[in-house]
Amino acid sequence: MSWASRALAATGVAAIAAFAARRNIAKFSDNPDPLGGQLPKFPTGIARSVTTGDGAVLTTVTASPTNATSSAPMVVLVHGLTSNVDDWGPIAHRLIAQGVRVLGIDQRGHGSSTTGSDGYGAARLGADLAEIFETLDLRDVVLAGHSMGGMAALSFLVDHSTIANDRVKSLALFATAATMSDLRYQAGLRLGSLPVSIDLAEAATSDSNALAQLGAAATFGHEPSSFMLDAALASFARCPEPVRLAATRALADHDVTPGLSRITVPTLIAAGTRDLLTPFAESELIANAIPGARLLRMPGVGHQIIWEQNEELAKLLVEMAEA
Repeated sequence: MSWASRALAATGVAAIAAFAARRNIAKFSDNPDPLGGQLPKFPTGIARSVTTGDGAVLTTVTASPTNATSSAPMVVLVHGLTSNVDDWGPIAHRLIAQGVRVLGIDQRGHGSSTTGSDGYGAARLGADLAEIFETLDLRDVVLAGHSMGGMAALSFLVDHSTIANDRVKSLALFATAATMSDLRYQAGLRLGSLPVSIDLAEAATSDSNALAQLGAAATFGHEPSSFMLDAALASFARCPEPVRLAATRALADHDVTPGLSRITVPTLIAAGTRDLLTPFAESELIANAIPGARLLRMPGVGHQIIWEQNEELAKLLVEMAEA
């Protein structure tokens, strides 16, 4: 086959793929939008930074209800890979409306936080939480982590139990895993460590946007809204590619399963049955290992559970905060 023939064939395949993508995502336009057409944004609050032992500068934002006192319950929110504190916005706003203070953390390299010399491994992320909790003197709080944020929270509870047990009242884990040692995860992490072929921040043409949206749909459940797909792409694009590549590779060493049985704080685990990134079985493993843990199964929900089920998860966090 000549070069020209190969080029034409490749162009034809690309056109077919784009057409199929447009057909597939068209059905999402009529789905309910849990975000209400608003890009997630963390509530305005007081910004404080913590410099870690390896030189990372971690940014936190504390937002409070009107006239709230320092004794008002607090939930600490830790985001996932390629995310930032804004992705907790829908839940954070609901918590504030119910009288709960929220503290959001931009994990190292994400959002407004910088990267230190120790890299991005989950163990280092757990140490970051320990330093934040001590530096800001956080006590009697609910700690909630989504995806990589849940891995950081687990590493904190397991590797820094003295600090955690003194300061964490209860733990909420959303769409996360205790280990990435399975060969399926190792393969997935290798793929995630590759550069993307589409500039998500500049996906101007309808074809490239359709393909990107189809990829984003894999992180949601059965009925994502078109707006959520675009919001997910926007969030992903804000993460610098070197951070995404390095942080993805670093998660390959995550494994806290031997220490799960030592976690003693009340724990809630929520996950969707259509989570393709951290399947529901991973949440079952955690729930079975942590004494007294409660497992909530959400049928048809995907990895972006904190958007898809933001109202329900906010209710659960309010209950934990007020307990």
